Amino acid sequence: VDLCAAGDAHSAVLTRPRSAPAPGPGGVLCVEGEPRSLCAFGRGAHGRLGSGSNRTCSLPVRVSQWPPSVKGWQLLAVSCGGAHTLALAAQPHRKGLAHPWGLDTAVLAWGFGANGQLGDGHSADRFLPVRCRLPRGCGPVAEVRA
Repeated sequence: VDLCAAGDAHSAVLTRPRSAPAPGPGGVLCVEGEPRSLCAFGRGAHGRLGSGSNRTCSLPVRVSQWPPSVKGWQLLAVSCGGAHTLALAAQPHRKGLAHPWGLDTAVLAWGFGANGQLGDGHSADRFLPVRCRLPRGCGPVAEVRA
């Protein structure tokens, strides 16, 4: 387990395959390497587990249905809010004019959305991850906090 997050009535963990190397110095996670998995457990109301339903799960369930725009990207972080979850994904690129930081990032959200906290432009609950719509010109996102 690389990272654990706890919300009001649910938790999430970011894991790597057993064969993958441990995080680097200071616990810093690299974008390259084995893909990480995100699993969630606890109260499933409003879709906060990202499993596609609102069922409560006492054992971790893998979040596996990602938006097409981030399929194959590396998961870097997860954070649980009261009834929603955020994840940070990244994809490395060769530095250049289109990618001055050498990295694309995306914030993904799911769960309770009535107050717009999912950042997708809607106020509906999301039972699967959706990509947040960040303003144009934003550089890479470094971390997520719910």
